[in-house]
This record gives sequence, structure tokens and C-alpha cells, in this order.
Amino acid sequence: MHAVNIEKTISTKVATFKLRSDGIVVQEIKEGVNILEEDALEQIEAHKKLTPDRSPLMILHTSNYSVSHEAQLVFAGDNFPLALGIITKTSAARITINLIFRVFDILKKKNIPKKLFSDEEEAVKWLRKFVVTRKFL
Repeated sequence: MHAVNIEKTISTKVATFKLRSDGIVVQEIKEGVNILEEDALEQIEAHKKLTPDRSPLMILHTSNYSVSHEAQLVFAGDNFPLALGIITKTSAARITINLIFRVFDILKKKNIPKKLFSDEEEAVKWLRKFVVTRKFL
């Protein structure tokens, strides 16, 4: 995998977002947080500030955190990002995330491509298919 630079970083109460030079946004959620509705709204705004073209999002699921029902509804109701890849190593997290994916599919009017990974390199390879090429005039 070739090296990428971090172009921009935004920190919120519950996470850090980094825009990579290849157009993928990486989200790292802070340890032990409880993501509430207002946090979910802040997460969506942070992603949109980094990249108005709804770049694909890679979530590094390496910490323990919880997401309120209201926050799940906020995430499910928004059409951000273009694609979602979540990297996790634990079986319990994979089961929970797959369940949340099913709920999102039921609630969303337009489903976004989403996939679980145990390997970051594979996630990046898949997410790059969804990067919108930036054109500067």
C-alpha cells in the first residue's frame, strides 16, 4: 500500500476525523464515550466540513463505546458518507455492527455501501472505489 498524507483533521467530543490524501476519511472514536443524538449530528457535520463530496468513511473500531438509539437514528437518516468501511478485530463487535447495518438498511431511504473488515489494507482498497475525483478549475 502506498503512503498517504493526512490533509486535514477535525476533533469532536467523541471522535477524531482525518482526511487522507487519497480521499478517504478516517474516524477514530474515543475510548468509553456514549454517543448521543447531539454527538451524532456533530459527527456528520465534521465529516461534511472535511469533505463536501461525501468521501468514503473508514471507522477504526478499536475502542469501547456505546451509541444511543437516538444517535443510531440520526446516522441512519443521513446520506453520509458515500460508502462506509468499519475495521474491527473482535467477533462481538462484528455481530453488533452487522445488526446495526441491518437496522440502517431498514431505516434509510437510500442505502449506502457498507462492509466490515479485519484488515485496514483491504478496507482502503474497497473504499477507494467510492472516492470522488476532485477537479480543480
